[in-house]
Amino acid sequence: MKKLSYLVVLAGVLAVGCGGGDSKTVVTADGSTVTTTDKGTSIKTSDGKSATLNATGVSEADLGVPFYPGSTPVEGRDMKMDADGKLVVSSVRSTSDAPEKVVEFFKDKVGKEGTTMMSGKMGMATGKTTDGGEIAVTAIPKDAITEITVTIARPKK
Repeated sequence: MKKLSYLVVLAGVLAVGCGGGDSKTVVTADGSTVTTTDKGTSIKTSDGKSATLNATGVSEADLGVPFYPGSTPVEGRDMKMDADGKLVVSSVRSTSDAPEKVVEFFKDKVGKEGTTMMSGKMGMATGKTTDGGEIAVTAIPKDAITEITVTIARPKK
């Protein structure tokens, strides 16, 4: 139940956001705190675990894999999160190319043991990066574009 309330609060904070240097802190019923500023969101659970979410732009160096060629960032959807000893980096971009073409591009980025698949019009690739990070890529058609989400989780250095 704690995890669910944590995710609900996080979703609410991300949906509302914070602007202009404001800082807001919410304390949940179980004593967890969520603080948002213009630089990101910090969460500390009542059992001492913490996470920091930074919604600023993500670079190829942050991801450890290249962006899909010719893709453009989707405003406000990139994130960096430090939680439970892992660094999670996610980038959301768009392209006019079909999901199949996006998945094909990422095929060699998910490693030899990686998996690629198409389900209807949606594509997905999962596996491990060369530095041991876990990678998940989705390519979902939306109107005339394909939205690409690349998420990497790796142990903090």
